[in-house]
Amino acid sequence: MTWLGIIGRVGSGKSTVAKLVHETFGLPIVELDHLGWAVLEMPDVIAAITHQISPNVLHPSGHIDRKRLGTIVFHDPVALQRLNAISHPVIRAQLPTPTTPSVLVGALIDEIGLRDRCQTIVTVDRADSDILASNPKAATILPHQASRELFQTRGDWTLHNTTPTQLRTDTLALFKRLLRTVH
Repeated sequence: MTWLGIIGRVGSGKSTVAKLVHETFGLPIVELDHLGWAVLEMPDVIAAITHQISPNVLHPSGHIDRKRLGTIVFHDPVALQRLNAISHPVIRAQLPTPTTPSVLVGALIDEIGLRDRCQTIVTVDRADSDILASNPKAATILPHQASRELFQTRGDWTLHNTTPTQLRTDTLALFKRLLRTVH
């Protein structure tokens, strides 16, 4: 079976679309963010991060302090590159092969190298002003992500998140169509 990928920038509505697809069609969902968080718990990954990025990201419990790590990598491009070099290969290795059509959600499907595992990619697009109005923290993440224009070119399909009603209508119509062609 295969993955149906959902990509988009922070705050675009990827998780909203995935939740709707799960609730309506019963498709299993894997969020790359959650997989990435699990990878940050692995001893080898913890050791690499504390050695290559900063020992200050280690919580007294021995786990990575994700908030502290985020502060570092979203202000230091070299640290972000190091984190990606450490975590992306592990995320690729940890992603299971689905036994039924499933949805893979994440802004970094391309960067992690997972496009070839997806039968199709759906981009969820949203205006910067709408993203920032609903999620002010996105202002620190958006500059480190691919541009809106690049995300629009990466998808085989685009859902425009302009209103909740329109997003719901368009999502249901698109995934009904996509599910007829999944193999």
